[in-house]
Amino acid sequence: MVEKGVADEVRRYRSERGEEGTRPGGPGVCSAIGYPEVCAYLQGEISESAMIERIAAATRKYVRRQVTWLRKVKDAVMIDVHGREAAVVAKEILAYATREASGGESSKA
Repeated sequence: MVEKGVADEVRRYRSERGEEGTRPGGPGVCSAIGYPEVCAYLQGEISESAMIERIAAATRKYVRRQVTWLRKVKDAVMIDVHGREAAVVAKEILAYATREASGGESSKA
């Protein structure tokens, strides 16, 4: 995110739309994870390393909330994707969806 130029993107966005209409916490992208931190960095309130740390902390907090919510959803399926290739995970999801679509029976190829 940082390496791909998020600070420049936010700077450009705010200059095009005006600072008043792009305050952190507003609608759309202004409420995205990382946006307030990037704005604070651009305004000189925090260093780049502090921005990165705060974005990571906000992301972890969001993940915890989502996992807590998903655990309460009846029949939710949680798939651990950590350290796995996207293609492998996609095949697992497709296999699961195929089984569910056929009534939960094991699929035979």
